[in-house]
Amino acid sequence: ACPLDTEYESLIHHALTTQRNQLPNVDDAAAVLLDSRSGAVLALVGTLDFAAGRDGQVNAATATRSAGSTLKPFIYAEAIDGGIIVDSTVLLDAPLRYGDYSPGNYDGVYRGRVSATEALSLSLNTPAVRLLAKLGVPRMSERLHSLGLLDDMPQRSDHAHGLSLVLGSAGHSLLDLTNAYATLARSGRFRPCSFLRQHPTGGPQDGRTVFTPGACAMVNRML
Repeated sequence: ACPLDTEYESLIHHALTTQRNQLPNVDDAAAVLLDSRSGAVLALVGTLDFAAGRDGQVNAATATRSAGSTLKPFIYAEAIDGGIIVDSTVLLDAPLRYGDYSPGNYDGVYRGRVSATEALSLSLNTPAVRLLAKLGVPRMSERLHSLGLLDDMPQRSDHAHGLSLVLGSAGHSLLDLTNAYATLARSGRFRPCSFLRQHPTGGPQDGRTVFTPGACAMVNRML
């Protein structure tokens, strides 16, 4: 049996439609509602209008798209667990260059010395890239695999994304990203999501450990 709840889906569809109508140049939207304790998918909206001529029959909740900045909390959690930062650590938001790679912030503004909390909450790019450079791409790729991300590519090939990995150069689905975020709510325990009601309900201590509870609590506060 499927745990999908039609009332949840209706409410989410209405909220997405309202938001879509308020945003310029936005034609569609998608959402996933997941029980973070059990991993059960409670609602999934892949498109606002299945009959639409343009992309109406594309399930944007399961399609692979650029992750954008959504991986940053996992970079910070790994850096916290690695003893590199805490929430008050001062990071540098300034122009940088690694070989031919020279990322900037989305607004073109650099803020200089900022706390890790400011850097994450403002989704600043250059501090995140600097953190990934300290952690190393192989280490972070392994962590993303343990979160159920990057599973559609061999680990040796995902290393080819280099430091741009933190800014969304690799693709992920909204469903996989939502389940990865549930790991933060579960104090660092990962469990696969499920559409089946008979999937074991479990608890926060089930699954494999990806991050420590302390790192998850700190990242949750920073966000």
